[in-house]
Amino acid sequence: MRARSDRAGPRVPGRRYRRGVFLILVVAAILRLYDIGGKSLWLDEIMTVQKASLTFSGMMEQIASHDAHPPLFQIIEWLWLRLGRSDGFSRLPAAFAGIAGVALACAVARRLFGRRSMILAGALMAVSYFQVYYSQEARLYSLVMVLVLGLTWLLIRILEHRGRAGWGWWLSYAAVAAACLYTYLLTFLAIGALGVAYLVLSRRRQWTRFVVANILAAALFVPWLPVTTRITSRLRADLAAHGGSLPRPGFRSISGGVAEWVLGPRPWTQIPPLRAALGVSLLVLVGAGLAARKSRRGPRFIAIGFLLPLVAYVLMPMPRVHIYDPKHLAFLQPLLLIGLSGMRFGLRERRGTPLIAVAGCAALVVLLNAWSLRHYYDRNFQKERWPEVAEYVVPGIEKHDGIVFNPPYIGFAFEYYAGSDAARSLVRECATRVAESRPVRRVWLVQCRSPVAYPSPVIEEKIVKGGWSPEPATARAFAGHLGQITVVRFGRRVDSDGFP
Repeated sequence: MRARSDRAGPRVPGRRYRRGVFLILVVAAILRLYDIGGKSLWLDEIMTVQKASLTFSGMMEQIASHDAHPPLFQIIEWLWLRLGRSDGFSRLPAAFAGIAGVALACAVARRLFGRRSMILAGALMAVSYFQVYYSQEARLYSLVMVLVLGLTWLLIRILEHRGRAGWGWWLSYAAVAAACLYTYLLTFLAIGALGVAYLVLSRRRQWTRFVVANILAAALFVPWLPVTTRITSRLRADLAAHGGSLPRPGFRSISGGVAEWVLGPRPWTQIPPLRAALGVSLLVLVGAGLAARKSRRGPRFIAIGFLLPLVAYVLMPMPRVHIYDPKHLAFLQPLLLIGLSGMRFGLRERRGTPLIAVAGCAALVVLLNAWSLRHYYDRNFQKERWPEVAEYVVPGIEKHDGIVFNPPYIGFAFEYYAGSDAARSLVRECATRVAESRPVRRVWLVQCRSPVAYPSPVIEEKIVKGGWSPEPATARAFAGHLGQITVVRFGRRVDSDGFP
């Protein structure tokens, strides 16, 4: 299955390719580790770190009760935080996974399209804004991408054995597939697509081993299936109570996500029509470039592995809790970059397109991502500004004040950056005083609006109707990349025995 396009013409010594991959991995490591602790944690990251701070049984109980994602990344984070603790240290597992993902992308591209495409795929992965962003986030997405790449590489190696792959290959495939499911549920789309790719591209199918490997992967996930079923049922009930599921992502959302995967988010992918047009253009460009190749296996593999999960995600019935975000299908982004690397030499073989034209296209992608990374590494770039919020509110809190968090679950993020144990204790006491409707002198209202936090307007209305008026001089807004946190203090307008 390995491409032969790089065998024509003068042979370049393999040592040069190895040096190229090593240099790419060095660049990837620098970009993923640089200033990794310079940005404060945002809401989801704080949730990850706080769960990892519990005992193992306590953490698993929390995940089984409240977390929509399976536990593998959280377990890795729990083990890692036994060695140390800081914002940057908590992000290192994701960074290491991101570096490994670059190496695996090189390996997959080499098997599908040849050694020159291996270098280009590695370079695109190394400087990808999307990859760097999630490699510096203490969440599961970087691990998901590297696991799906590992599963892809295993299947390609199985196909190369032409019906003679031993049980070791298939058992490894089953183990990695189970690890994918234990990290992120939507990876079942990638597993299914890879299964289809095997059935379509394999000329000598090992039916018994193929079926056993997939059954084994499913069986390994069975212990967590009741938890998944219970959480899914609860999500459906919650969505029904609040007006039903969000709509399926449309064409503009999906194509815009493709543009962000390849080009980064600044500023060319911020205008919705332009974002959608760029996404469609990229898909057409990659499709045309791959279609021009003499060998069909690599292009077909990319087409099945990338397009099938994308279409299935849009069409399948499922509860949609959040508006579509490109990270929801993050595991497809490396395949798209590998496809982009594979089109380069196909265009040259078929039409005689000057190499400089396609190299220029790749260079443009690299430069656009570098521009986005320049903004990302700016010290003023913060996903959310919880340390600044805590620094503003905590010194002003008095013993008989009350604190209201809207939505209520953002309280743990505020408390995380509250400072000393005494300050955290005071914050808890103030929040409890409000929850129990005990008398308070003043009320602090902290609200957060982001992709995972939706404040209710009813909360502020209740405060005002209860005899409290906002103090405009205390109002502050803390804008971050993912959302905005607002703070305002309310004073008593009329006599009241407690918090209404």
